[in-house]
This record gives sequence, C-alpha cells and structure tokens, in this order.
Amino acid sequence: MNTTVITTSRKDKGLKEPVSVLDFKNSEGRIVVQEKDLESKVLEKGPLESIFSGSESKILDFLIAFQEYDYSISDIAKNSGVGFKTTLGVIRKLELQNIILKERTVGRAQMYKLNLESEQAKSISSLSLNIATESAMEKK
Repeated sequence: MNTTVITTSRKDKGLKEPVSVLDFKNSEGRIVVQEKDLESKVLEKGPLESIFSGSESKILDFLIAFQEYDYSISDIAKNSGVGFKTTLGVIRKLELQNIILKERTVGRAQMYKLNLESEQAKSISSLSLNIATESAMEKK
C-alpha cells in the first residue's frame, strides 16, 4: 500500500499542517482511495517509539517510514509530532552522527533525509523493521 501525505491548510482554522492522508490500495486491478483525518502526526506510533520514548525515536520513525523524500525541519517537526526547537536540536545531533544528511536547500529551508549510506542509519532502519515485523506477527 502506498501512502501519500497531503499537506493543505484549513482556512477556517488557519492551520498549515497535514490534515488528511490518502491511502492508495490496489484492489482487483483498481485503485481505491481512502481518506483519513490526521491530528498532527503522520504515524500513530512508530516501531521505535513503541520501544524507546523520546523525540529522537519519533523523528527517526518518520524519517525511516518516508526515507525516499527529503523534508524541512518544520515538516519533520509537524509530521513527527515534536516541537520545532526540539526537532532542530535532534536534527543537528543526527546530522553530526551522519544518520541524516542535508540533501538540498529550497528557498531558505534546508531539506534533510535519512542517510542510506550510513551504517548507523542502516542499523537503526533494520531495527525499526524488525520491531514492526515482530509486532505484526504478535497481532496475528
């Protein structure tokens, strides 16, 4: 299943955060679209957050789940449910550890992405996948 985050603003409330997620499912050769409302986080509770408390695990869960794309610090903060200043500190720490990297600049915003070349990032991503797999197996 592919998940796309649609970022829109609600003019009536002045919000500029993700308000819905569209799930695209392939059902008998057709694409079925289901819309879900969001509060502020994209992931309800990620694999790392289910084991480790803290902002780092929320941010890493988000960056691992959406590792194909790069994000600004504001986007990372909003989509992981962590405050901007906290996210800024975590991003700096993860960048120093070479777990994430600055991909490009868009306007004044620096865009960050999980560093798929880093052994640390690969290990964290693997751990996240193992936790998610174990959790899914327990639910069966």
